[in-house]
Amino acid sequence: MALDTDLALHPLFAWNVLDGFRAVALLKCRFKQNISKSLLMINRQNNTMITLSVLSVLSVLSVLSVF
Repeated sequence: MALDTDLALHPLFAWNVLDGFRAVALLKCRFKQNISKSLLMINRQNNTMITLSVLSVLSVLSVLSVF
């Protein structure tokens, strides 16, 4: 079905198209921010796990050095 030229030239139609593009751009921006936040949380969890591992090894070594 061909698009009516009067409809295509209508200002509201143009604004709706622009709003569609803005919505897509906003979704892409939010998606990127969510991925960044997820990666940051994963990095923090990994750092916490590494810190806990180092502390547990040090505590085992200190206990062994007592004996």
